Amino acid sequence: MNTDIKGINFDSFMESFLVSMNTIAKKIDIKINYSPSHETLILADIQALERIMNNLLDNALKYSNPGSSIEISTKDQGKMIKMMVADSGIGVSNEDQEHIFDRFYRTASARASENEGSGLGLAIVKNLINSLNGEVGITPKDKSGSIFWFTLPKST
Repeated sequence: MNTDIKGINFDSFMESFLVSMNTIAKKIDIKINYSPSHETLILADIQALERIMNNLLDNALKYSNPGSSIEISTKDQGKMIKMMVADSGIGVSNEDQEHIFDRFYRTASARASENEGSGLGLAIVKNLINSLNGEVGITPKDKSGSIFWFTLPKST
């Protein structure tokens, strides 16, 4: 992968990124909320960051119900910034959580749904995050849905 790693203002990135995603979300009656909570630059490749966010938001939109919302937030974690995409979709079972970032893996509910996919999106996300010296994971939400998160280093 050819990378151009530099300091990126995540708030500015999200502001422009969400213009197109909000158009898609509006068509399926899902609201995307972004609540910035830091001013720090992150070290990332802009094209990799676009691909990561596109994959995570695409999944969140695919598995969320009309009338629901997707919450995107950030958290300062010392040398890293944690970005979180929380949906109120069907959620991911504990068993599936262990494999969800594996290549070609699709959950039973994903295979049973009308949503098409190759099972590569989250594997690509994991690969891109790893190449940017970050981590990626999933946390179940209390009532329904999941929080997909990733960390990226701060720019010094």
